[in-house]
Amino acid sequence: MLLKSVCSCRRDQILLAFMYEGGERLSEAIGTHLCDLDNLEDGIVKIIPRINPENNARVKNYAGGLIKLPRYVIDLIIDYLTYDISKYDSDYLFLTLRGTNEGKPMKADNVEKLFARLSKKVGYKVHPHMLRHGFATEKLEAGWQMVDIQAYLRHKNLSSTQIYATYSDELKKNNFIMLVPK
Repeated sequence: MLLKSVCSCRRDQILLAFMYEGGERLSEAIGTHLCDLDNLEDGIVKIIPRINPENNARVKNYAGGLIKLPRYVIDLIIDYLTYDISKYDSDYLFLTLRGTNEGKPMKADNVEKLFARLSKKVGYKVHPHMLRHGFATEKLEAGWQMVDIQAYLRHKNLSSTQIYATYSDELKKNNFIMLVPK
């Protein structure tokens, strides 16, 4: 799995998978509470807008909703809950695991530092929002309708979704080849 080769920490693997597979924004992911996972076995996670969260992680436009995670992410989360954070007294899913803020909810600047380290590892600039774009592109290529992607991403306007959900270069090339008369 590529996640393991890039992220050695289970929490970081989950964070990336959670954001990609759920199409979540950074603030939505780090704002996830354990009680939002009450239907985790089915892969359902709630996105709950909260007032004054401890780590300032807000849900944009208070657009709550649900996401569906695949089994591999659920399994990672269960292991993480069991082996990595059970000793901490926090309702947040993503916690700082070292340093003076150990056991406290992750903040956006922690994740930005993680992505700076990941950028060095992979050899090009990566940022958290790329995961949301990747989700939208993957769903578009899988045949989802733009309005369904819009609803899943909780965008107010379809034009926002259209910015995210662009066809990959490979799909554009394949579609172009199919249009060219032989």
